[in-house]
Amino acid sequence: MTVRDYFEQVREIERRIKIKQEQILHLKELATRATSVIEAVRIGGTYKRSKMANAVEDMVDIEREIERDIVRLKELYKEVSAVIVKLDNENSRELLTLRYLCNKNWEDIADKMNFDTRSVYRIHKKALSEAERFVPKPCA
Repeated sequence: MTVRDYFEQVREIERRIKIKQEQILHLKELATRATSVIEAVRIGGTYKRSKMANAVEDMVDIEREIERDIVRLKELYKEVSAVIVKLDNENSRELLTLRYLCNKNWEDIADKMNFDTRSVYRIHKKALSEAERFVPKPCA
């Protein structure tokens, strides 16, 4: 895993959480459209659950996954923050924080730092090189 991949994990977990939240919203929409009851109905010797009951169960499962992702995100956020604060260059610290912890795009970072986008890419490359010294060894 490269240094960039190490930092990128934060953004990836945030993306996964957002997708799961969208899934929950979709399932809630489906469940509220359902008109059947939540109770199981016996059909041909087996119990068949309603669509609403299935949707609720799926929502609960996804919410548990989100909780696990949030715990991992907090841990990773602390790890990445600890690496970033060790960097000597203020611009490097600011850029990596904006990119990987605040999930900003390159244009927003350039605006916020008062640089053109090419300069931001250059600073990013140097920042990753500098951070390599502090990233846990299995990742480097």
